[in-house]
Amino acid sequence: MICPLSVDWGNAADWVAGIGSISAVGVAIWIATGQERFARHIREIEKNEAIEKRAHLQAEIIRLIAEIESVMGKAIMRQSMAAGMGMTSRADLDEVEALRLQLQSMQSLAESDPKLYGEIGRAFRESNITEIRSTSSSDFIGLTLESIRRRLKDRRSAIASL
Repeated sequence: MICPLSVDWGNAADWVAGIGSISAVGVAIWIATGQERFARHIREIEKNEAIEKRAHLQAEIIRLIAEIESVMGKAIMRQSMAAGMGMTSRADLDEVEALRLQLQSMQSLAESDPKLYGEIGRAFRESNITEIRSTSSSDFIGLTLESIRRRLKDRRSAIASL
């Protein structure tokens, strides 16, 4: 007996071509999803690296501001020990100025983060000691240094909370 529908099944070459086409579509989908997973993984790594870079920058800026505060504290202490004789050490003021320049150079590394960039600029501006260099009044120097230290402490807290 001959099956009348056997003609519709086609020959072996047609079957192989059909299976090959279906397999090609499956492999193409598998490759595309693999590439998407890889791209997602790369984006996640880049995001984590950016977060780590920002955290290191933030920590270094906080360290610099704390160091400026420390040097100013030493200058205040030296001045109070000199019993108001205007004995603020020029070396301390020079050290503060050098640290301020480091802070300013760190600002260029934070250009991609406007909040951090702004806080660094404020800290740099608030740590300005040019008016101290031009005066000889020991009371003014002590009060100004203490005021700058308080403002820098606020900047340091603001940067830490970003």
